[in-house]
Amino acid sequence: ARPRGPAGGSARGRVARGTRRSSEPSPAPCYPPRVTLDELLSTDPAWRPDSAEESGWRARAAAPEAWEALRREVRWWDAHRAAVARDWARVTELAEAGLAEPFGEREAIRLALLHCLSGSLEEAEHVIAQAVQLGASAEDLPGRFAALCAREGLDAAAARFR
Repeated sequence: ARPRGPAGGSARGRVARGTRRSSEPSPAPCYPPRVTLDELLSTDPAWRPDSAEESGWRARAAAPEAWEALRREVRWWDAHRAAVARDWARVTELAEAGLAEPFGEREAIRLALLHCLSGSLEEAEHVIAQAVQLGASAEDLPGRFAALCAREGLDAAAARFR
């Protein structure tokens, strides 16, 4: 089963319309309107929207005043697509631009997942271990990452991180 997206989760962390938890200014009405950027960022790091949802987020990310966090989400979706297509130059370009908050758990999970998609399990293991060692993630990250890999159909990676 795919991880639940922002509209499918609980109301935990929901921000009332017109209020902000983020220090970044609100650029435009949210697409889809019922989901906030905070909710989008609280989704599973590997989550990718369906095509109907994605177009609204892409439109919002393309606005000049869009949050960098939203632009990073869109780059993640593009990097995952590029990895599936085995376009490693594009994956590298997008990863260098940033796929999540630098040095955070979300970024580590995404980079490790891209390494798994490339078949480089050693690199993925290094990224996950480094995230734990540097304090960006809790000790249970390898187990959570194994579950994520299993959900993504990456059985060899899931077995390695168990």
